Amino acid sequence: MKKRIGNDMAFIWHISRSEGGVTVPESFAGKDVVVELLSPTRATAQIEDVEIADGTVRFTFPGRNQTETGNYTAVLYENRGENGMVTLDVVRVVTLVAHSCQEEPSSPGDEISTDNVEFESDIDVYSGEPIEVYTKAETNNLLREKQNVIEDLADIRSGAEAGTTAYQKPQTGIPSTDMSDAVRSSLGKAESALQEEADPTVPSWAKQANKPDYTASEVGAVPTTRKVNNKSLSEDINLTARDVGALPDDTPIPEVPANVSAFYNDAGYITDVSGKEDKQDITSSSGTTLSAEIGKYYRRTSVGTLTITLPTITGATKVQGVTFMLQTSSSPSVTFRTANNATINYQKDFAVEANGKYEVTALWNGSEWTLTMVIYQ
Repeated sequence: MKKRIGNDMAFIWHISRSEGGVTVPESFAGKDVVVELLSPTRATAQIEDVEIADGTVRFTFPGRNQTETGNYTAVLYENRGENGMVTLDVVRVVTLVAHSCQEEPSSPGDEISTDNVEFESDIDVYSGEPIEVYTKAETNNLLREKQNVIEDLADIRSGAEAGTTAYQKPQTGIPSTDMSDAVRSSLGKAESALQEEADPTVPSWAKQANKPDYTASEVGAVPTTRKVNNKSLSEDINLTARDVGALPDDTPIPEVPANVSAFYNDAGYITDVSGKEDKQDITSSSGTTLSAEIGKYYRRTSVGTLTITLPTITGATKVQGVTFMLQTSSSPSVTFRTANNATINYQKDFAVEANGKYEVTALWNGSEWTLTMVIYQ
């Protein structure tokens, strides 16, 4: 039966018990009964209004709890996990479909409705002889005895047909003509099972009786002739720093000095600027106004208030610049300006602090100035 998902469904399950040729409604008196409805993914669906009476189980599968389309299975447990346990199920008790046009009645000619899903099950109580259970060893012994009987019967039949009293089994084994139809049928099935593998998805090397030495392409491996950094994969690879263009571990790395300016009296660098035609010291006190010249380097200590006017450049297309090394006092104020109101771009917020050391570079790109500042302390 196919019903559209999202409709409330009432289920009626009639359960009977057959014993000694008599079938009667199942009695649930004194029994712990659990009813479940399993979804297509074997999850337990949420059912409601479960009523259990002798021979009949009723429950509702609300539409709001229907989350999966597909086949549902009803399961009933009596005394679950205890002595006298009985389990019944009805597979495909209902199939939920996505659309109404897919609905089908339980049998041809029935009207499709969402009222009831009615079905039944029978508990058949076995009342015959007890079932004998054999171990694997006992089973093998019985099979060997049966085979011996088959061979003896074949000997007797063959001897009777030849007019002799005994059958001599050939050293090559019993021919199939001396075997019964049942034995030949069994051997035929066994022989069919041992035929060559014909599945096209099984690679040819796996079908060989004696497995060859597999090639890398047959098993999807990288061949040993492949190289990494010009080293063969036939053995372990140890890469050196030179193999990957890196510095060896023992390469000496010089320490970077704390003072890195090459234009100030830093230890290990320039220690004297005297005699350098492109160097000019600013020695005036606070309040000095400096008109800078292109290509010059200015060094100033104890800077208080200082206004620096950058030069006016016309007709130049190449990058030109001027550099300042400033060491501030306890109350500094440094300002940059241009005589012709040219644009000054600051790479970062330009501000000097007390007792600091700064290297400021002003570069002219043909249309405007750009100021960069390096802070040393």
